[in-house]
Amino acid sequence: MLANSHPNTFQVLTFGGGDLRKKLNPHITITALGRLTDDTAKVQAYQAADVLLFASRGDNLPLTIQEALACGTPVIANRVGGAVEMVIPGQTGLLTEQLSPESFQLAIASFLKLPTNKRNTLALQAREFAVANFDLARHVEHTLAQYTKAINDFTAN
Repeated sequence: MLANSHPNTFQVLTFGGGDLRKKLNPHITITALGRLTDDTAKVQAYQAADVLLFASRGDNLPLTIQEALACGTPVIANRVGGAVEMVIPGQTGLLTEQLSPESFQLAIASFLKLPTNKRNTLALQAREFAVANFDLARHVEHTLAQYTKAINDFTAN
């Protein structure tokens, strides 16, 4: 529906398995990269996108969202699972109001209305959020601290 109201605006970039061509408006250009096993190629694919569309109806803490944010790509996602912890409206992307195609369409339309400087700010904030929250060394420190606390609590009893 958005492709009809915004002709020549969309290009969909996909990677991984599956074929979206039969499911999307035929007026949308689709570039399918297939399975990307090289991290550099994945980073380039994320960075080529203005926004990641994550239309899952349920997920714990989607790695796809983490990867996109780490590459400075804002995310539009359904308000489900761990997506709500990573996609902060107006900071790292946009969330849908309901689990419906219409709500997803409204979120995409809202993103399209954003001025370029706001989209650039979202991209920078997405990257900053990922660095602050998904840093491997930070997670290792946190995990070790949790194990140390558990061991100390166990041996104290």
